[in-house]
Amino acid sequence: MTSAYETGINPYQEKPQSLPPCTIGIKCADDPGIAECLDSIDDDVSVHVVITPSNRIERLLKSRGIDYSKTAYGNIARSAQLSIEEAPDNNVIVMDSDARFTPGSIRKLRQALVTNIVAKPSIRFETDGYLSEVISRGRYAFNNRSDFATCPGLAVRRAELTEACGQIFNPLIRWTEDADLNFRMKKYGIELAFVPDAEIVHGPVNLSHELRAAFKYGIGKRLSVEHTPGRETPEEFPECVINAFTSPLRIRENLKSSGFAGLLLDTVWQGIYLAGYHAQKSLGRWTITE
Repeated sequence: MTSAYETGINPYQEKPQSLPPCTIGIKCADDPGIAECLDSIDDDVSVHVVITPSNRIERLLKSRGIDYSKTAYGNIARSAQLSIEEAPDNNVIVMDSDARFTPGSIRKLRQALVTNIVAKPSIRFETDGYLSEVISRGRYAFNNRSDFATCPGLAVRRAELTEACGQIFNPLIRWTEDADLNFRMKKYGIELAFVPDAEIVHGPVNLSHELRAAFKYGIGKRLSVEHTPGRETPEEFPECVINAFTSPLRIRENLKSSGFAGLLLDTVWQGIYLAGYHAQKSLGRWTITE
């Protein structure tokens, strides 16, 4: 008979923890970078991808045998919610196609879900120049707050979170769906577990993308105010001008995390964000009725 030592197996080695099944739900809008995202999945999980119409992405997913569903372009909240609803498992990690997992991060998030309803990883933003470095510093400071639920990488126990907060991501709120969820989590007392050694890497964010995002986030915040009872509205004039541009605390925080360039970018960003908020408030152009 061959002993464990003769086969090279350590009989005292701790066996991997048995964890509940988990699905990686990926949002993808015609992004070929999803290949790197898929390649970074290093744990025994299922995968479901929600795509906007794209022949090349469909071909890629079919070639890999990846399950997917389709939705219309322009509603991140709907894509995020579908990624959860279509997942075969109760435990779901919501991911973006332009981000990837670092080794071991999926398992760490799965372990966090054993004792928590919601868990988030740390997020690192790559850079490819000076402006993307400034953006990276600002995004890093915001996305790595331990008290604020953010995507990508948000891990949830679907049934428990839905029971507590209702629909996890509200499709009526096109953008800032994670901020809307964060508001409801705090309202209903759902704690967030921050797992800093589980890390998501996001590709570089250029300036035009960042400023377009500011406008969309402003729209999303207004939609959240319209559809989520009790949502606060500090964006209303004239208080918003004071909060956005003259708060000593905000200035100090931005100088500390991102320097003068970061402070300047944040000032411009806040102005565009407010423009998006008031564009939706005045025009209602981005309202969804169903």
